[in-house]
Amino acid sequence: MAAQEALRQRRIYYFLWQLYHLQQDESSAKQQQQVLSEELEDLNQQSAEYDHNLEQKRQQQSAIIRERMRVEKEQRKLQKKQEKKDPARARLHEEANRLTRRIAVSQNELDNIKRSAKAQAKKLSKLRKDLAQLKEARDQLESSGAGEDGQLQLDPAQLIEYRRLKAAADSKTSKLLQERAALEAQVKVDEGKLSRLQETSIAKTSRLQAQRAKLEELQQRLDNTQQAVDDTGTQLADKQRAAKNAAADHRKTSSQRDYLMGKVRDIEGRLLASKGMRQATDREKRLAAAAARLRKEVPGVYGRVSELVRVTNRKYNLAMAVVMQQHLDSVVVADRAAGFACVDFLKANKLERMDFIPLDSCEAKPLPERLRQLGGTATPALDLITFEPQYERACVHVCGTTLVVDTIEEARDLCYGEDHHKVVSVDGTLFKPNGTFTGGKSAGIDARANRWDAEEYEKLKQQREKIKKDIDALPDVFKAQTAAGQLQQEQHQLEQRIKIQKADAQQLQEQLDVLKASVATLESAAASAAEDPELAELQSAVSDKRKQLAKMDERVNDIKDRLFADFSKRVGVKNIRVYEETTLAAAAKLEAQKQQHEEQIVKVTEQIAYEEEHDFAKKLEDKQAQLYADTEKLEHLKEQEAQLDAAAEQVQDQAQQLAQKMEELRQQAESAAAGMKELQAQAAGYHKEVGRIKGQMAAATTALEAVRSSRRNLLEQATLDQVDLPYHGGADGGDEVNSGSDADNPMDVGEEAEGTQGTEDSRAKHRKAFDYSRLSNKDKAANTKKERETVGRRLKEELDATTAELATSAPNLKAVEQYEAVREKERQQILALDAARKEATAASKTFLHIQQKRTQRFNNAFEHIKSAIDHIYKQLTRSAIHPLGGQAYLSCDTEDEPYLGKVTYTAMPPTKRFRDMDQLSGEATACACNEYGC
Repeated sequence: MAAQEALRQRRIYYFLWQLYHLQQDESSAKQQQQVLSEELEDLNQQSAEYDHNLEQKRQQQSAIIRERMRVEKEQRKLQKKQEKKDPARARLHEEANRLTRRIAVSQNELDNIKRSAKAQAKKLSKLRKDLAQLKEARDQLESSGAGEDGQLQLDPAQLIEYRRLKAAADSKTSKLLQERAALEAQVKVDEGKLSRLQETSIAKTSRLQAQRAKLEELQQRLDNTQQAVDDTGTQLADKQRAAKNAAADHRKTSSQRDYLMGKVRDIEGRLLASKGMRQATDREKRLAAAAARLRKEVPGVYGRVSELVRVTNRKYNLAMAVVMQQHLDSVVVADRAAGFACVDFLKANKLERMDFIPLDSCEAKPLPERLRQLGGTATPALDLITFEPQYERACVHVCGTTLVVDTIEEARDLCYGEDHHKVVSVDGTLFKPNGTFTGGKSAGIDARANRWDAEEYEKLKQQREKIKKDIDALPDVFKAQTAAGQLQQEQHQLEQRIKIQKADAQQLQEQLDVLKASVATLESAAASAAEDPELAELQSAVSDKRKQLAKMDERVNDIKDRLFADFSKRVGVKNIRVYEETTLAAAAKLEAQKQQHEEQIVKVTEQIAYEEEHDFAKKLEDKQAQLYADTEKLEHLKEQEAQLDAAAEQVQDQAQQLAQKMEELRQQAESAAAGMKELQAQAAGYHKEVGRIKGQMAAATTALEAVRSSRRNLLEQATLDQVDLPYHGGADGGDEVNSGSDADNPMDVGEEAEGTQGTEDSRAKHRKAFDYSRLSNKDKAANTKKERETVGRRLKEELDATTAELATSAPNLKAVEQYEAVREKERQQILALDAARKEATAASKTFLHIQQKRTQRFNNAFEHIKSAIDHIYKQLTRSAIHPLGGQAYLSCDTEDEPYLGKVTYTAMPPTKRFRDMDQLSGEATACACNEYGC
């Protein structure tokens, strides 16, 4: 009995010593919570002020963005207005240039007409003067007579004899003279024809030369015009390519901008809908950086557990975070040597402390297959994660045999049933086999649960920033539109110019064709004239007839010489022809001169009449009227062009004003962004401090919960070991038997951690205080961990020694009978368990079959609607301004049983950010039409 009493007292002392220090730790944790709570309240107030200022800055920035969008819209309207006027300006400009060139040509023609009129007047004056001189010369010849000095003069008798002889000679030569006169008449006729044919040939040759010169001039003008058309065509082709490229670049830029903006809206919608929007704490960042350095520097390091596994369904994120707890940040290594190398590296670089899981030696018991056949929603935690096969041992070590269920009731049934499983519900409530459970809300656990979503959230943020940089790198839309409009205007001007040049070239070509036909005709006529047989025949005939006339003249002269032989001797001349050639020839010469003057007078008179037929005054009047009309039309076009230029300058001024306003708004937006950035930095500092304090509070709460859990476990152990703990006001006896009433239900857990704390504080007021008077001051003063371990180890050794001593002195004689009874009871329970397990398996299979069939039907309908809803919504919201339309998609909150969750319909109209459906105005109608169309 003395040994049993000594063992009882040592147990009481050991439990009291542990409860005393747990009570001290609980008091310290409560004090720390109170201090941190006060600091957190002050920081929350300051953070709220910065958040309010930040929201005002956001509203200001939103107003600036709306104003910029309005100004951009006005810029587009001005540009369209200018583009409508540019073709009219180009047409007026080209018409004015054409009239200017036409006026210049008309002015040159007018000057030529004036010069021609002046030359004609001068020529007429000269011709009239020549005519007067010819008439005066003719009169002088008529007044002059024959018989100049040196000529032979006959007396009357000689003259009578000359005439008698002359009559006789004429009588004898009359027939011959008649033949000669007839022949001479024919010669004159032939010579007249020959002269006319020669003059016609010369005229044709002269006209041919003139036409050839004109042909060369027209050909040169046509070549120049054609060269100008080719040059303008080259410029037009270049401008068309440039305009086409500019339009293609503008379309491509607009399409890329719309596409990227759509992706940004989609990503922002996914960011807003994501549950992983949070900022990693400083400690998590340090741990992530340290793990990255270890992976890089130390061989055999694979990474943290949270990086190596992925939860199959995001609804289990919180449950898996509770299952893994501190192991989430543990680093998986190949063996212990790699783990020790990591510890040395952390110490050498003064990095955060970390836990390590060596794959070669960590405890990893195989998962019993029966845990997968429990039925209901119970699933081993190991089956809810995916990982590489080489990390299976570490995952088994972390997850163990923990089960995950959907509801707390099912978790309670599994934990407090016959097998006492460790179970976690999807809301994070943990039920332990020892009877304790932990639940409520904790910022630390939520942050750990969101870690898997946080990685996706960070990737989405990086994608959004990258796309925004791509959008900023795109060319400015307004500048591209302005450049494209300018190119189109230049292209239109070149088209008008080449149109006019082609018309001029066509006109020149027509004139050239006509002139070529004329030249060909003239060449043919000149060649025909040069090779005319009539001309040759006339020349030959005239030559032959001249020879005949010469022979006739010789015969006539012979007859005359015989008749006038005596007479010629008497008058002292060689023959009578001397007389005739001197006296009579002089008279003939005078007559010829008179005839020549008459011919010249006629010729000059005809030339004067010909020149007077060219009415240059009429041509001058017509050309002046045409020039005046063209000048008036040019002035009118210039007035219209000036009006359009003034309107274009006004539009340009408005565009410059809008550009200046855009620049001001950009500066204001940058200023607002800078202010927001500063406020965000300050708010981030406060949020960081709030996060730090919340982390400390979470740590303090965790420590407090750990202390209370340890206290409950200790009281439960005392109850199981039938240790009667002393209270103030009670003794070691009957009162101490009831002392375990406080430990009958030590697991008093509320909905939240705060609720748990309040419940514990309330219970602390009504329960009795333990009597720690029997504890020594030295054992009470053990405050450090090392001191407590030393004292605890000493008390445990003393307790174990006393227990061993008592066990050797009093053996249990009924152990065999008790063992057989326990074996029989276990066999009965196993049979009942097998029967219940078969029923549960059958029910589970039936449930899973129906659940799978229902899920498949729902998913088929959901995928069909999901694939069609975006296309239909784009068609409903597509326009000329927004050719891509908006975006719409469906999302399901629950993946395993989607028919039990909520289906979210998200629609993002063009140019609008992500909003919930109840916040949309007119777009809700389009969404309803979209749903009806699906």
